[in-house]
Amino acid sequence: MNLAKPIALFACLVVTGLSVGFAMKPAMSIEGNYVLDYRELPDGTKVREPEIVGMLTYTKDRRNFNVYWADAGKGSSISLIAKYTFSESEYSEDNIFYAENMAGSPMMYDVKPALVKSPVVIKDGSATIKMPLHGEPTMVFGADGNIVATRKGAFVDHWKKLP
Repeated sequence: MNLAKPIALFACLVVTGLSVGFAMKPAMSIEGNYVLDYRELPDGTKVREPEIVGMLTYTKDRRNFNVYWADAGKGSSISLIAKYTFSESEYSEDNIFYAENMAGSPMMYDVKPALVKSPVVIKDGSATIKMPLHGEPTMVFGADGNIVATRKGAFVDHWKKLP
């Protein structure tokens, strides 16, 4: 029995499989814990702790977001829990819990499921997402692992990824 052809075919498949495997890059991930480093206001003022504090966590399928800031001496806060999916082309989020406490306004809660999607734009190792729920800002997940969240005309938040 001539084994040369089956062995050659097997070797060819192994080499092809290895070269495809080495050519594939790992999928981008946004998982991690982030803390709000500072908020930049339209006039260039940088606001830091204790006037503003925030923490953001992405697990494999959940997002937990909390931020507090003082505005004219009155506290405001937002808390959110959501399910999410992330790919290099689409971000989807399903509301679980949202609470908004804006200075001078009644507390607002939202626990209705609401599955929404947004395109993801990948450029130079960064992912840009217009967050699809609750009027949130556009977030850029940088190639350095940090996040910049921008609400045009209102603020630019700078988030640091924790090790």
